[in-house]
Amino acid sequence: MLFKKNAEEVKQKVEEVGGVFTRRFEELQTLLKHYSSTYDNRFNALEIQMQQLTGRFAGEAEKLAVHLQAIAKAREDAEKSTRSFEDVQKKIEVMLQEQLGIAIRESVEKLKLDSGQYAQVKREIEQISVRMNELSEQILKFVRIAEEIKHADFQLGKYAAELEKTDHDKVKLMKEVDDLQRLIARMRRER
Repeated sequence: MLFKKNAEEVKQKVEEVGGVFTRRFEELQTLLKHYSSTYDNRFNALEIQMQQLTGRFAGEAEKLAVHLQAIAKAREDAEKSTRSFEDVQKKIEVMLQEQLGIAIRESVEKLKLDSGQYAQVKREIEQISVRMNELSEQILKFVRIAEEIKHADFQLGKYAAELEKTDHDKVKLMKEVDDLQRLIARMRRER
């Protein structure tokens, strides 16, 4: 009778630990879903890893079921033997803590790794943004220089046209000077 009562307590404790495990797992899933909705492109990989973790947790749950069966067998063995209930309870707690501790540590390590990768990508995007701003400034400088060159080219075109006109006028005046000098020379000869 005492062993059945203790077995019920063990079963209740196992269910409590299982409930804590389930709540922790659900909290972890909720947290991951929040990150997923905020950073869809970056955290799709996390969703895949979460599915893998869910698979692992399912495996762990199966292992836990196996362990629960082992616990049930241990309970029966405890009823048959002289072992104390406290020893069995301590073994179960240690086993559950080890299993849960390993699974949680693995999940936390993977999350740390993924958040580190996200931080690296964010820094690279910020650097690219700075470079793009610098490139935009350089392009604006080149556009201004091109506009100044067009303006200067237009001014040079006007100046070239004026030079041509002045050169034409100069040739015309030199021709008139020659005509006048010939006329003066002819008038002198005739006198």
